[in-house]
Amino acid sequence: MAVVLAHNYKPPKYAPGHKVTDTIRRVPIMIKADQIDAGDLAGDATTQLFQLPAQTLVKDLQMQITEAFNANVTLQLGDGGDDNRFTAAQELAAGGYSMKQSAQPGSGGHVYTALDTVDLVTVGTPTAGTVDIWITVLFDADVLGLS
Repeated sequence: MAVVLAHNYKPPKYAPGHKVTDTIRRVPIMIKADQIDAGDLAGDATTQLFQLPAQTLVKDLQMQITEAFNANVTLQLGDGGDDNRFTAAQELAAGGYSMKQSAQPGSGGHVYTALDTVDLVTVGTPTAGTVDIWITVLFDADVLGLS
């Protein structure tokens, strides 16, 4: 599975004279990681999902569990500085989950001040399960006054 390089995002083409950076700075971008299934995950492992440049605001991280993971396997979303920055470790049944749900650590978002990765942390050895993960980000948070 490849790490998604969010800073390699290519914006759409605009008319001559349009400052693309003005638009991109204000438009949240949603990026999807490759689908992850139990075979992609080792027991008690950290899987890098997204590489984010400095001054990136993470507005939301969403997980869609399309096939439930086996019992006693927990998933959480974090980064190099805090392995549960966005979601607490939990056993997840089929359904959708977001860091914006109440009582999640990252419900207020997070601005990166240096290059980092968003990671999926697995505890236990999955033998079944499939998850899709999306991230919603704003680049240049410092220019927008968000850092």
